[in-house]
Amino acid sequence: AMTAETDWSFGDNDSLAAILAVSFGARELILATHVDGLYTSDPLRDQSAQLITKIPDVNRELMKYCSASASEHGRGGMISKLTAARICTNVGVATRIVNGTDSGTILGAIAGASVGTYCQPRTRTRALSNRERWIVAAKSSAASIEVDDGAVKALRQGKSLLAVGIKKLYGEFAAGESVEVVDKQQEGVAFGIVDIGTEQMLGRPFQVQHGVQVIHADNCIVL
Repeated sequence: AMTAETDWSFGDNDSLAAILAVSFGARELILATHVDGLYTSDPLRDQSAQLITKIPDVNRELMKYCSASASEHGRGGMISKLTAARICTNVGVATRIVNGTDSGTILGAIAGASVGTYCQPRTRTRALSNRERWIVAAKSSAASIEVDDGAVKALRQGKSLLAVGIKKLYGEFAAGESVEVVDKQQEGVAFGIVDIGTEQMLGRPFQVQHGVQVIHADNCIVL
């Protein structure tokens, strides 16, 4: 399912499910797959792989994917589910990844059983506006942007993110996609719609024009 050339774009069913969960204000989203949840490595190839039962910070897990090749993780196919989970957990919707081949597992998840991988939602002190929900969910990317302390301070003061404050990029994103912003401790700071993509920002080596606006203050929410 995909809506092309619009502000709402979902290239897979996981993203669509996340957008619906956010739109309807769901308490929890359950995503079904062919394994019991997210593992430390590919359980089909590694007998020592362990199920990750709880993820406190989904974006940290996504940054691991973006920092290494899929072969290193051996967990291909999970990135779309983690991206969907990040959308939901950022607005306070819990997400659980379970084995959809076992109907009993899905029923158990609905009943509140501790099955699969539970993605813990962020605690919010107020409800998000419709525009803030759109910022988180529209054209969601799996990428993240690490910024310095000055940029963190500016974002919390309601200012835009400029390229000068960027320290590192995790993954790739295009203009118009939503990206999470983290500080140097890799803690989530904000979420916003980027004005430019990685192709416009990256050089050899990493180079950016310091004064370029990456995320406008109107298209950014502080987490």
